Amino acid sequence: MNFKKTLAGTSAVLFSALLIAACSGNQPHEGGSQVLRILNWEDYIYLNDPENGYEAKNLVDQFEDFIMDTEGIEVDVVYDTFDTNETMLNSLQTGKSVYDLVCPSDYMIQKMIANDMLEPLDDAAANIPNYETFASPYLKSIFDNLEATNGVTQEVHSVSEYAVGYMWGTFGILYNPTYATFADRGLSSDDVMSDMEDWNSLWNVDYKDTISVKDSMRDTYSVGIMRVYDEEIRTLQDTYLDEAKAEYDPALYNAQLTDIFNRSDAETVAAVKEELLKLKENIYGFENDSGKQDIVTGKIGINLAWSGDAVYAMDQADEETETELYYNMPETGGNIWFDGWVMPKSDSLNKELAQKFLNFVSDPVNAAQNMDYIGYSSFIGGEDINTLVHEWYDVREDEWETPIDEWKLANDITDDYIAYDLTYFFGDTVDTETIIYIEEDSVGRQLYAQYPEADMIPRLSLMRDFGDNNRYILAMWEEFKASSLPGWAIALIVVGVLAVAGVGGFFLYRKNLAKKNRSARRQQAASSRR
Repeated sequence: MNFKKTLAGTSAVLFSALLIAACSGNQPHEGGSQVLRILNWEDYIYLNDPENGYEAKNLVDQFEDFIMDTEGIEVDVVYDTFDTNETMLNSLQTGKSVYDLVCPSDYMIQKMIANDMLEPLDDAAANIPNYETFASPYLKSIFDNLEATNGVTQEVHSVSEYAVGYMWGTFGILYNPTYATFADRGLSSDDVMSDMEDWNSLWNVDYKDTISVKDSMRDTYSVGIMRVYDEEIRTLQDTYLDEAKAEYDPALYNAQLTDIFNRSDAETVAAVKEELLKLKENIYGFENDSGKQDIVTGKIGINLAWSGDAVYAMDQADEETETELYYNMPETGGNIWFDGWVMPKSDSLNKELAQKFLNFVSDPVNAAQNMDYIGYSSFIGGEDINTLVHEWYDVREDEWETPIDEWKLANDITDDYIAYDLTYFFGDTVDTETIIYIEEDSVGRQLYAQYPEADMIPRLSLMRDFGDNNRYILAMWEEFKASSLPGWAIALIVVGVLAVAGVGGFFLYRKNLAKKNRSARRQQAASSRR
């Protein structure tokens, strides 16, 4: 999940708690029950929440019941959480915590393979059949083509040999086209919507002091890369994404874009630093988790956001302020990310049980529970996910399996709708229709954030682990963050430090707010079906 569930000021506290929990979780259990130890991001699995319509047991409890019902084996799941990939890695490398399953992000999986920390999957087709059957073909192909070199054996491995995909998304621009400051500066909503199709607009003085940027080295570096190599990327687009040209080749374009996206040599890093320093003069400030709230309350007009957080903010703005926020991946493309389950090597690894859990969470029924509760997009396809997406977004609501023309005729509707094709994602995991019909004013909103348009797919690049070049980027980031700040930014930092004391209250507020939004979404869907 990259850094999607983190507040930097809490890392030390959470890390200490993590070690205590992990150590206690490794104690023997009476009665001969099998133990499965899981380490996952916070708020990243289905939890029982009757007040907001989530009546089923926690998903880990459902798994325990499932194994008992199908095999007569008692299972005890020890479930802990972490706040950043680096915290997770650090806890495993100390040897003080042992887990059968952890859920790191893409680049961290590569790093763990390189460090010879992971146990390979055993015959996934036989032991994790739900994943083999229902995982998105598009996303599986990314796993297959993403490689890492084991630093001990020097063997090159595909990530798919070690990881089972869990959630995925993109990193783009969340914005409010009707933000008052934009209007004061003579920018119409159409102007803003057009500008947000271009990463370069973030450097436009028209948007000065209205933008919040992620306090995340890798994500912010990716934006700098798109700025530095904008001209080269556009030349590639003109060559390989123009269907009228003989050279038309989206796959080749994506390969070359990905190479650009992952440039991390000293010269490139210096060029990115120069552009980011210019961007720093134009932004309101940095944020870890508050950007999605700040754009709803009107503190900012633009937020560089992960797609799941963008959906969260759009839902909240719809409900609380009746403001329509939008999310965009600029036309030159950007970052696609994923989180996946892996098995850390250990003498106590319960590999068989771990793979049974992976098969369980890859069942579309359970994946739909997770996606509905968490808000991020599942790696899994299948009919239950397809139904969920249609019920959330399709104008036909619970009649979505009725052909659109037939549905319009039966309901005496003459309006035209936009066909949003998700065949690239679902592939052969479903037999039903994978086209979502939406109204024009839904373009660029929640559905677009959860599932990029098909023609955007070649423009999405995965940021790999930078390996030895991490030292260049780390040094750049430290210098970038340490450069002089305006007075108002210093004041914000002071306020932020003081706010750490109240971070517990913030998490409680955020959790309750998330429940409120999930409940509203479920109630709206239920009322639509009535």
